[in-house]
Amino acid sequence: MEISTILSIVTTIAALLAIAASLTTSRAKIKADENTALAQIRAARESSDLVISANVLSANRQFWVNDVRNTLASFIVAVDHLKIVSSDGRLSNDIDYLAKSMNESELHLNRLALLSNPTENDHVVLINLCTEYLNTIADDSIDEIVCKKSLVSQGQVVLKREWERVKSLT
Repeated sequence: MEISTILSIVTTIAALLAIAASLTTSRAKIKADENTALAQIRAARESSDLVISANVLSANRQFWVNDVRNTLASFIVAVDHLKIVSSDGRLSNDIDYLAKSMNESELHLNRLALLSNPTENDHVVLINLCTEYLNTIADDSIDEIVCKKSLVSQGQVVLKREWERVKSLT
């Protein structure tokens, strides 16, 4: 064989080897780029899931704060109404009306108890103050004004702490 033919064959083989090496390198780069893109997609999805979870949790906590605030206010109004009803001679003889008023007060108290966390001291104190405030109807030895102020103050403590939790989530 002639040298020029051998050189052509060697050059062709070298070119084919270069193409094969280039394809192998390209495939590896494409695979690496694909893995990077998939990792970025997973990270973005996880990040968006965390944001969605935080938003849902924040919305749920905000709903809870509003629910506790409204229930506590309704409880105080119901107890105040019950005091008026039980002290009014005309209405205190209406047992059905008294029972309805008492049931409404107890409904709000039980709702607050169910909304509260028995492992958090502030919540336990709040429920105890609610019970004490309800007892001011029958027990003249309890200072109604002091009890009511303590109840409102404790409610504010619980609600403020929960509001801080809501703000920390957003």
